[in-house]
Amino acid sequence: MKFTLVAALTTLAALANASSLPNNGLVKRQDVAAAAPVNPTPAPVVVAPVPAPAPAPPVVPAPVAPAPVVPVVAEVVVGQDIAGKASFEDAGPKDVGSCGTLEELATLTVSINKGQMADDIYPGTNPKCFKMMSVQSVFGTSVQAKITDTCEDCEVGEVVLSQSAANALGPKFVKAGRSQVTWKIIA
Repeated sequence: MKFTLVAALTTLAALANASSLPNNGLVKRQDVAAAAPVNPTPAPVVVAPVPAPAPAPPVVPAPVAPAPVVPVVAEVVVGQDIAGKASFEDAGPKDVGSCGTLEELATLTVSINKGQMADDIYPGTNPKCFKMMSVQSVFGTSVQAKITDTCEDCEVGEVVLSQSAANALGPKFVKAGRSQVTWKIIA
């Protein structure tokens, strides 16, 4: 019996190593382990590009009605309309202006550009000081303000209103910050 078992095992071993037997696509476990790479290279990861965000629509400022066509002149004559621009000062404390006075915050005041104010070297001696000016905005509002100062950095035709005078021209003027105006010295 011992002999038969040994003969059967020997025959099986011979059959297993025989090349004439079909493998039908089967592979020995030892052959698979030997063929597998030790450190497999991971497959590349493909990431789809992230689409760029859509551009924001352009900001278009609200249209502002053009100022009436009035020539800008260097010499200011009482009653003469002058086309220009107007802005306004911050609501903080006022300084003494070139006319030599310190006005209250509630006083409607205006500063004229240096070219048209034509300051004298002595404060308060300019004939334009304390005259009244009428300022007409492109928004259909107007205000009368007292001339109390010179705007050193303003262009010819430009005036700077006090906060209270700007508020009198209305919220559209205040929101614009700087706008076309027509102004004249009235008295």
